[in-house]
Amino acid sequence: MPAALDQLSASPSIAAEECPSLLNCLAAVTDPHDPRGRLHPLTGVLAICAAAVLTGATSLPAISEWAADAPQSALARPGARLDRIHAGRQPSAAG
Repeated sequence: MPAALDQLSASPSIAAEECPSLLNCLAAVTDPHDPRGRLHPLTGVLAICAAAVLTGATSLPAISEWAADAPQSALARPGARLDRIHAGRQPSAAG
């Protein structure tokens, strides 16, 4: 790990505009689903999946479980639509 950190510190600085945010990159993915009945924007679902994988989820059920256990604030940040009646309806494997 120290060798990798040394390489990173030796590389030239990267300007913010050269490194778009993950959400910006995910927003470029086209959603093939019909907008009617869509509960969550695809960008938010993909971001939640990425967060789950970064925390160790290795399967769709594990990603779904992570989303179900995540606090509402963590789900709202990438754009998951919150369901005020049910205290938040997390994206799940079932839909």
